[in-house]
Amino acid sequence: MLGDVLDSLQNKQPKHRKVVRIMRYSALYSVVAGLALGGMLLPGSALAEKRTPFTATETDDLPQNFPWFPGTDGKWYVFDGRETFDMVSDEPRVAGRGEYSMYAIMDLTGALTLWGEFHIKNAGGGWDGFYTGTENGFTATCVGSGEYEGLISRWQWTPTSDGNGIYHWKGYIVENGPGEVPFKVSGLRVERFVPINPGQMPFYVAAPLDEGWGQASHIGVFTDLKKIGLVKFTSPATAIFRGTGIVQAANGDLLNWVAFGTKDANQTDISVFFAGGTGRFEHAVGSYSGQLQGQSPVSYTYEATGKIRY
Repeated sequence: MLGDVLDSLQNKQPKHRKVVRIMRYSALYSVVAGLALGGMLLPGSALAEKRTPFTATETDDLPQNFPWFPGTDGKWYVFDGRETFDMVSDEPRVAGRGEYSMYAIMDLTGALTLWGEFHIKNAGGGWDGFYTGTENGFTATCVGSGEYEGLISRWQWTPTSDGNGIYHWKGYIVENGPGEVPFKVSGLRVERFVPINPGQMPFYVAAPLDEGWGQASHIGVFTDLKKIGLVKFTSPATAIFRGTGIVQAANGDLLNWVAFGTKDANQTDISVFFAGGTGRFEHAVGSYSGQLQGQSPVSYTYEATGKIRY
């Protein structure tokens, strides 16, 4: 999606015009020949990006496996909900059998924060990715496999349901998009530590954002606009972390992410997966992994490396 434009400079010399003209023609020939050869050798990612739109209908299996439980804060939670579904589409490449995980927080007004993994398979291949959203809808970005290797699909769902677990999607498949490039990030976050079910085991904690910022390749200096985490303590010293958030680049573009982590007495390891966004990150995918340094999940710094594709 992003490209660099290089301007070439020419020098004029008044003397030896024939020699200069020949040299110019020779240089021009080299450029043209190089471009022609490059056109034959360029990978698919260097071709013009193509978006193929689609619409799809998702029918969830019943009963739906969303184990909601109440918190002492008056909210309702889902940790590791699972569902399977059938997807029918006017684009055969995104039709098939699928499944998704769900992590969710809902307050008394009905406001929702949802996130999780998203998978679909059919005879030609599969799509694997992550989604984020609210009660107003959510989006998913997926990487293709099998016959769809090298492709990205972006999915968007809005709250339109036919009932009985039937949902409507629209989106597009990206062909000839850019490939993965290295990614590096460092940052700091300060979060609150909110017990959900004190005195019970497993012990759940919510970790919403107070403030956060950092710097990353392809993003530049960024600000954390949103971050919510759910931590499931399986013992006093070990825990599983699931979270989601949004960072904003200096130019205003947003990048959504989904995180999976583990914590023990010695360290907290985390893997972050990109889940689309706005602007140049609309169908971003990729990931990075690293360790949290500090009093996680209260206040911590992090440095990590990975790859991004956008």
